[in-house]
Amino acid sequence: VALCRVQALSSHYRVLGRSGYLWRRLYFAQGGTNDGGAISDWIGEFKRLHPSWDDAIFLPARGVAVASVPGCEQAGPFGGQDAKVFGIGRDRVLVLSGASYGERRGGFRLRQTGSAFVVDLSENEGSRWTQVQLHGDSPPSMHGSYCGICGDGVEGETFVTFGGGNHVGDHSEVHEMDLSTLDNAGPLRWRRQQFPPGPCGRFGGGSVVYKNQLVVFGGRSFADFFNDVWILNREAKQWRQIETTGEAPSPRVWSKAVLVQHTMLAYGGAYWAFSQGCHGNDAPGTVWSLSLQDNAWSRLGPPAVPRSVKAPRPRLGPMVAVLGRHLVVSGGVDLPTQQYFSDTWLFDFGTEEWSRADVHDGDDQSLMRSHGAAIPFRHRHSIAIFGGARYFEGQYFHDVVEIKSPADSKLAAESRSEASTDCTQSGGEGTDFEFHHAPSGGQEDTRDPSTGEPAPQRRKLSGDRVMRGVLALIRKVMPCDRRLRRTMFVS
Repeated sequence: VALCRVQALSSHYRVLGRSGYLWRRLYFAQGGTNDGGAISDWIGEFKRLHPSWDDAIFLPARGVAVASVPGCEQAGPFGGQDAKVFGIGRDRVLVLSGASYGERRGGFRLRQTGSAFVVDLSENEGSRWTQVQLHGDSPPSMHGSYCGICGDGVEGETFVTFGGGNHVGDHSEVHEMDLSTLDNAGPLRWRRQQFPPGPCGRFGGGSVVYKNQLVVFGGRSFADFFNDVWILNREAKQWRQIETTGEAPSPRVWSKAVLVQHTMLAYGGAYWAFSQGCHGNDAPGTVWSLSLQDNAWSRLGPPAVPRSVKAPRPRLGPMVAVLGRHLVVSGGVDLPTQQYFSDTWLFDFGTEEWSRADVHDGDDQSLMRSHGAAIPFRHRHSIAIFGGARYFEGQYFHDVVEIKSPADSKLAAESRSEASTDCTQSGGEGTDFEFHHAPSGGQEDTRDPSTGEPAPQRRKLSGDRVMRGVLALIRKVMPCDRRLRRTMFVS
């Protein structure tokens, strides 16, 4: 994205943007490797490292790899049921701890530690956890709350949460947390915000942030289940209920919502009743789409799926994320039978078809859970799942499980050992990048891959100088990943 912005500045940059020489250097600088094969399409190879939103990052025929991320023992009990996880940088996430119940199975006595962590997943040996102190007027409960990070679309500034609770009690309070002190892992402070009356107290629905506003869908209170949609406008200090058109999802709890451009997608959830009708108007594989431009609901896929068509069974509390052109669904629980799932499914936005991604590397039983927090990492070609639970069995998980493409999981182990020699960064803030890569014999290959001819010395120096200028501009547009940035994940 940054390079596209730079190319718009000058015709010289547009010519440079098609240069195989530049993309080859960028490919190795970003940790790409070459096993000795001839590569002619360096732009394509770089795109594989940095896929765009419509790329098929997971391929159903190749399946997926599942692995636990080491280092979670540093944090203690952080996960459990319905932890909150948000991206704040390239490999960094903010984790607000989940909850558990005091009873052996199921339960009424909700327990939540209220702790927060900054997690760095870029470590070669796993992850690094740093606890962040929380002060101020904290929410009565974060379990099942509707939350998100608001900002200018590039940098997140404020964490916003509404509601929360369980089937015994809930609340309708709005709380915010300023993230400006997060760069230095400083303490974060909760502040309760006063708004005119809006939705009643509830928990367990879906939420997204759209145009710096919190969109709230569904959930339940002690006695009622909802399928309404509300928008919290923080600047105008008001709630607004959306009058939707089209067939809407039936009232439900523990559905998941994600944002794709101007659309909110909702998947899963159920009416809390242990009967086959609890999933309402959901058929296997139903994905609900709400246009946030014209407020119209639509059903993706047929209303009834033939038995010959593969689709995931309806479920409650699945782990859901958008990665490339797929909606990725994993885990969850079937409420009537209390059976937990360990399968992973891919919904293709282009064809509106489901494909099952079998686990070809690792143990799929580590995904047998519900109420985990899923977050995508495009540059890692993966989805990380934090925590989760088997509520009906009294089990709560405090681990991180990563779902990746099998080839990428093998490549990651190789590239970690070579990345330190592929790319070095010199200087501090405001300096250029310097790249050093010797493909063979310790001598740098100065040929232009687009022509195969040796690059003249004068041209090489000019190309390096221009490339450093381009990279300096890119760095200004997209700051160095080694700094803790509160970058927002926008699909």
